[in-house]
Amino acid sequence: LGYSPERWLAELTWQDLIHPEDIDHVLTTCGKAIEEGRNHDLEYRMIAADGRVVWIRDIATVVVDGDRPRKVRGALLDITERKRAEEALRESEERFRSAFEHAAIGMALVRPDGHLLRVNPSFCRLLGYSGEELVSTTWQAITHPDDLGIGDDHMRRMLSGEIDSCQFEKRYLHKRGHVVWALLSFSLVRDVAERPLHFITQIQDITERRRAEEAMRDSEERLKILFESAPDAYYLNDLEGRFVDGNRAAGEISGYKREELIGQSFLSLKLLSPDEISKAAVLLARNAQGEATGPDEFTLNRKDGSQVTVEIRTFVVRITGEVLVLSIARDISERKRMGEALQVAREELEGKVERQMLRRNPYGLTFRELTVLHKVAAGESDRQVGITLGISHLTAQKHVSNILAKMEAASRTEAAARALREGLLD
Repeated sequence: LGYSPERWLAELTWQDLIHPEDIDHVLTTCGKAIEEGRNHDLEYRMIAADGRVVWIRDIATVVVDGDRPRKVRGALLDITERKRAEEALRESEERFRSAFEHAAIGMALVRPDGHLLRVNPSFCRLLGYSGEELVSTTWQAITHPDDLGIGDDHMRRMLSGEIDSCQFEKRYLHKRGHVVWALLSFSLVRDVAERPLHFITQIQDITERRRAEEAMRDSEERLKILFESAPDAYYLNDLEGRFVDGNRAAGEISGYKREELIGQSFLSLKLLSPDEISKAAVLLARNAQGEATGPDEFTLNRKDGSQVTVEIRTFVVRITGEVLVLSIARDISERKRMGEALQVAREELEGKVERQMLRRNPYGLTFRELTVLHKVAAGESDRQVGITLGISHLTAQKHVSNILAKMEAASRTEAAARALREGLLD
């Protein structure tokens, strides 16, 4: 305590040295023990000469010698460091208890055999059980049957000292029966002899994240099916024109396998003629500015040397941060052949009709002019004639002028009346 023996004997009493907050308890307890002739063993605080507080353990024996005043023989042990360690331990335990109980995620202490020793309110809310229900059961009892083996190897490695902690995902069964996905973080607590005591486990609810991931996988799978089964050819290429991916139809329309396309371009595979390459370069430049294009017609040179006419539309897309171009190519070869054949048939039919009409058509009006003449006789204007026949009103006006010139008619009305009298119109 920092006092000299002389001062102890000459100036100080025991009460002078005891901490004010402990003096009543010490004097009462010691006084009663001395009065009854009992020994005592107390822990209390004393004040050192420099003002420090010193925790001591007072172990005392009462000496009885006949009728003489009783004396006390004792020993004082300095236990200040032990008390500080105990206080630090209490504070640490209180911090742990507070963090454990108020954690926003689930927390649990689990024995190596899976028995739950302690759970916090967040874990109770996560699974819908009370704390009493959970500490009376095991980890295995609340785990989804299909996930019982998940994490076992990690646990064995921790118990053997191979690893200090682990993390994994598994499913639990809520009290109401639905599945709860959780991310578990385990660490092992050992005693001073390094024997395993229990696991400290953090349980984070990731059900919504897993549902979102599952929905994303389903969506990607559906898109993949649509992508692969689409009748049109889908190409993904970068802004340099190199193919990044393509569907089944992309290979069929070009004659190249998917792996032959990836990394190549229209230019390197010579899929387009020189004239069409420059046209494609213009479209690619527009794509680089974020524009969609099309439909544009191209003739593709297939791998086997044959050609196919396609109609291509392009769209700018962003995939995992990369700007790509989605090109959708539709084979219009058959449609083009049919259109050309239909045009030839139409021209042949119009020629036949014109020749037939000329037999009773002294003015030499063409089939289209006779058609326009019918509309004029019906009172339609040039604009109405154009709408009916699918031509511009200027073209309709030109046809009318030709009709008036060939019939030497001064007006539309005169031309219509003459045509009706002469049997040109039904």
